[in-house]
Amino acid sequence: MEHVAFHEGNQNGMCPIVLTQLAEEVIDAYLARLALPRPQQPDLEALKMLMAAHLDRIAYDNVDIHAGRLPADLDCALAAERIAKHGRGGYCFTVVGAFAALLASLGFVVSLHVAGVGPDPPQPEKWGNHVVLLVHLDGEAYVADCGLGEGPRAPFKLTRTAWEEDGFTFALEPREGGAWWWQNDPVNGFDGYAVNLATSVASIEEFRGYHEWYWTDPDASYVKAGVVIHRPTASGLLSLHCCTLRRTHPTLPGHHEILRVAADHDEWFALLEEVFHVRLEDLSDVERVRLWTRVSSDHTTWLEKQHLQT
Repeated sequence: MEHVAFHEGNQNGMCPIVLTQLAEEVIDAYLARLALPRPQQPDLEALKMLMAAHLDRIAYDNVDIHAGRLPADLDCALAAERIAKHGRGGYCFTVVGAFAALLASLGFVVSLHVAGVGPDPPQPEKWGNHVVLLVHLDGEAYVADCGLGEGPRAPFKLTRTAWEEDGFTFALEPREGGAWWWQNDPVNGFDGYAVNLATSVASIEEFRGYHEWYWTDPDASYVKAGVVIHRPTASGLLSLHCCTLRRTHPTLPGHHEILRVAADHDEWFALLEEVFHVRLEDLSDVERVRLWTRVSSDHTTWLEKQHLQT
C-alpha cells in the first residue's frame, strides 16, 4: 500500500480538539498506571508531573506490529483504555492520542498538529508521519510530546529557544508559514521534526493513512527495523534493540553502553515488564512466539554482522 503524506490538518489555527470525556474508572486506572494522584487543577506543574510520569511508565513500542496484530484503533478513548487497563504502550499516533484524552478529561485544553520527522526541512513524503500535542495554559502554548520515544521529558513553551535537559541538548525555532522546527540531540536516532501550527486536526483519524502504512507496508520503518522499545529517563535513553538493552547518553564513550543481553524468550519478556513496564498479558501464545521469532532472528543477524566486522 502507499501512504498519503499530508501537510495540513482540517482546521485553521491552533484549535482545541474535542475529545470524549474518559470514564472515571479509566482516568483512575490511567493515573494508577502513572503512579500519580489526580491533579488538583490543570496547571503547568500538573502537566510537568503527568508528562514525566507518562514517559517513565508508558513505553514507546511497536510490539503489536511484530506480533501480527491488525492496526490499532486510533480512537483516543480506546487508546487511553488500552494503556490504563491493559498495561500497554504504543507509538506516536496511539500514545499521543491517549495522553490527549487523559489531559482533556482532567480539564486541560489541548490541540493536535501534523508533523514530519526527518531532516530540516522534512521531505514532502515525511509530512504526516508524526502528531504533536500542544497544551494551552494561561495564553501560552506548550509542546508536550510523549510520542517520540526519545526527546524531552518535560513540556516546553512554544518560543524560540535552546536548552539542556538531563545532559541532552534541544532547540526550537520558528519557520515560515506557521511551521516550527524542533531539533533533537545529535546522539539520538533522528534529526528532529517540523510541525505545522498554522493548522490543527479535528480528529486523530486524519492520521489513519500514515498509521496503516506504518503498520503494514514492508517498506515502512516500523516493519523493516524490527521491534522498537524506548524509555527516556533522567540518566539516559533506555532502549531494547533485538535482545540488547542499552543506555544512550551524551556523556558515555561512543554515547552508548550495553546493560544486558536477553538470553532467551523468558528473559526478553521479563525485561519488557521489569525495565519498560510493558505487560503483554493480552497477547496469545501464537502472538508471543511470532514476536520472539522476529526478535531472536534480528539478534542473530546483528551478531553475524558484528562477527564479519571483526
